Amino acid sequence: MNVLQSISLRRHHATARQWTLVATALVCCLLTVRGLQAQSVASPEQRIDHDIKYLSSDALEGREPGSPGIEKAATFIIDEFKAFGVKSGTSDGTYRQPFTINMGTSVDSGKTKLVFEYSGAEESSAGEGSSLEFKINEQFQPLMIGDSGEASSAQVVFVGYGIEDTENNYLEYRDLDVAGRVVVFIRIEPQQQNPDSVFAGAENSPNASISRKLELAKEKGAVAAILVNDHVRAPDEESDELSQPALFGRGGAGIPFIQLKRSAFEQLLAKSPLVTADGKEVTTLAEIEGLIDETLEPLSQPVANWTVTAVSAFSANEVTTNNIVGIVEGEGPHADETIIVGGHYDHLGFGGYGSNAPGRVEIHNGADDNATGTAGVVELARRFAISEKKPGRRIVFIAFSGEERGLLGSAYYVENPLFPIDKTVAMINYDMIGRLRDDKLTIFGTGTSAMFDDVLDKANDPQNPLELDKQASPFAGSDHMAFVRVQIPVMFLHTGLTEIYHTP
Repeated sequence: MNVLQSISLRRHHATARQWTLVATALVCCLLTVRGLQAQSVASPEQRIDHDIKYLSSDALEGREPGSPGIEKAATFIIDEFKAFGVKSGTSDGTYRQPFTINMGTSVDSGKTKLVFEYSGAEESSAGEGSSLEFKINEQFQPLMIGDSGEASSAQVVFVGYGIEDTENNYLEYRDLDVAGRVVVFIRIEPQQQNPDSVFAGAENSPNASISRKLELAKEKGAVAAILVNDHVRAPDEESDELSQPALFGRGGAGIPFIQLKRSAFEQLLAKSPLVTADGKEVTTLAEIEGLIDETLEPLSQPVANWTVTAVSAFSANEVTTNNIVGIVEGEGPHADETIIVGGHYDHLGFGGYGSNAPGRVEIHNGADDNATGTAGVVELARRFAISEKKPGRRIVFIAFSGEERGLLGSAYYVENPLFPIDKTVAMINYDMIGRLRDDKLTIFGTGTSAMFDDVLDKANDPQNPLELDKQASPFAGSDHMAFVRVQIPVMFLHTGLTEIYHTP
């Protein structure tokens, strides 16, 4: 039995009359969308055309949640609902269902710092000491796989590559106490360019994993960790680049984690060289890596006379955004039941998160995704609101926000429904419906109700039929999925991806 078959859909047990009423309402929705191109008067087509062009215009700047652009889109949808008599679906009459989402974590540069203090005997008799305060984004960078936190005046301990490999007896923490201290380790692992390396040849072994190194440092009691680039990535100062804060992932390490440039760390070694087993002083990372590669003997030890205060600070960029909710009430014996017609109106703003054009900081207009679906929802709301005949059930029209951040708006609605979930009999989702090719329309979720196949066949115009690609499974990434999880039958209408999906 597949996942879809294992879902218990209580609406399958509805009476034939109840399902006939549901089917009638759904047919009306689908026929309305299909009928737009058949209008002899251009008014509905002009409305749809205008809506898509406006919602995807540069003036709306890609409709990212929390931005002025998405606020313009929300205001537009509300104004259209009001103009056509679509009532507010919220008790305060604003049409807005607000919720908060995290747009990502950013480095708090004002609080983040990295300061080393030297207390060696050769400092001046005036007792001035020696302090090295490094600059964020120039000499160091906090990394988001580590957590916010502070290590204050902690001893600095060099732990080589930060590896404990018992199979190869390569134990860089052996006989070393790092509890309450800050460890410094090199990226990747020894002999990484040696095809005969005891680790994994020229491939990276699990020892090279940043998450494993951090986990080990925490297990050993370190209060923070500092990363320096290996010589393969940084053979010289020019190539020694700082990583983006989110490169290795976000959170979970349990200790602050900072990348420091090699040249910066070597300022410490210049005053406090590492010492080999035979008494040789080593002041550069290149020498250290060469010795470890040659001998496969750890060179772990405290960096004498140096303490560090490391503060890694991140802040969540939380914004408030809104689902826009309008209703057209039904009439008759099932008027207290609800059909939801929805589509998301947010998009990607200027790119970044979710973009298929990495590095391009330009407006991602989102005409198909999902100005088209939003225009469809708004037009359906207009049509039902001005119709002389009321639908047999309440229809709730929702423009969801936060879809591009993880289907957040629809999830919020299901968790905080404005109309009872147990009286919600179906959900129709319009997402990316503007790229119809070869008259082929894909509908996900047709297997979530025994009635949907018949509904779709009746809605299809026999004189000008679409090729209906019926997908019984509802599992596709869009806002209907929140309703699937609470066992509400769904249909997701979609005209397919293109090469410009999630790009400027």
